[in-house]
Amino acid sequence: EYDTVNKVDLGIPLTDIGPQTGKTGVTKPFLLSPKGKDYIFTAVCENCTVVASLQMSPDGVNWCDCVLSDGSICEVTCSAAVGDCTIKIVDVSVLQYVRLIIGQAGTSNGVCTVRLNFTLN
Repeated sequence: EYDTVNKVDLGIPLTDIGPQTGKTGVTKPFLLSPKGKDYIFTAVCENCTVVASLQMSPDGVNWCDCVLSDGSICEVTCSAAVGDCTIKIVDVSVLQYVRLIIGQAGTSNGVCTVRLNFTLN
């Protein structure tokens, strides 16, 4: 079933990581609505650090990085500052499935929420 609200919540609570650093992982795949457009990739972090990149897939099995029109990977980085917010405008077409690659995450009882926001056509 498609997410029909204006965001796919790729929220990643890092409270279970503890004071570790360098934690990595992959979220489950999310099926996007074919009516979605104008994607914005955001991360809001409180007392945690994270590097997250967006991947996409035509079938939910074979994955590739989301590469923006300037050739850079669609990636957000948060520092440990309270309320740190990072935004990337996704200026390319997005395939049907998305997932999040988490790299170098760490926390001191903090939370980082990463979302893919969009409007419905």
